[in-house]
This record gives sequence, structure tokens and C-alpha cells, in this order.
Amino acid sequence: MVQETAPFGALEELTRGRFGGPTTSRENPINTAISTSVTAILRSNPDRVGWLITNVGSFDIYLGYDAEVSATNGVPIQAGGGTAIVSFEEDGMDCGLPVFGLAPSGASTVFVRQLIRLPIPIEEI
Repeated sequence: MVQETAPFGALEELTRGRFGGPTTSRENPINTAISTSVTAILRSNPDRVGWLITNVGSFDIYLGYDAEVSATNGVPIQAGGGTAIVSFEEDGMDCGLPVFGLAPSGASTVFVRQLIRLPIPIEEI
């Protein structure tokens, strides 16, 4: 997918104010195919300030912050559009933790989008 560059101006100013510096978004950083065995979806990232995972597949999935995720130890995300959204404002440090998924009934596909706060150059401090 070709991604257009975001316009600068008010949007950049508001984003920098909210997150204390510049940000960028990234799609599908690791795996988009969730299988019947535990799959890493997002790696740990202390600069991540938000993420969204949408189950675009045909089977329900379960999300968790460790490789012990299961149908009884995970957050259920329904097939066909179920979405989980995590932001630092609502969820604190959980936003930067790794995320794992499991699709116990059959493989499913997810769309992943994360918002990363970029390092601030020394000259801007």
C-alpha cells in the first residue's frame, strides 16, 4: 500500500503537543497471519504511544501481553472487524508491551497500525 505523506501544519503541531515530539505510524510490523499457535503481533517498544489491531479474518482471535495467551487467558476479538485499540492515555505502559495473538479455531488475518513517538533531536531540547 502506498502511503501519502501527512501534511504539516496544524496537524503536526497538535500531534507534537499531545505526544511531546514528532510521531510516525506504521502498518503490520511483524505478522498479520494469526494461527492456532501463539503468534507475536507487536514487539515491545517503549516509544509506541498507541496501537490498533483489527481482526479482518474469518475466525475469532485472542490477544494478550505474553506468550501464554489462550481462549481463557486473552482478550477476545471477533472475526470480521473486531478491533482492539490501546493508547498511552488510557492504558499507560501497556501500550509499549509486546502483543501476542492466537486463533484457536483456525488461522485469521489482522490489520495492525501503531503510532510511534520519534526521538527528539538534541538541538530541539
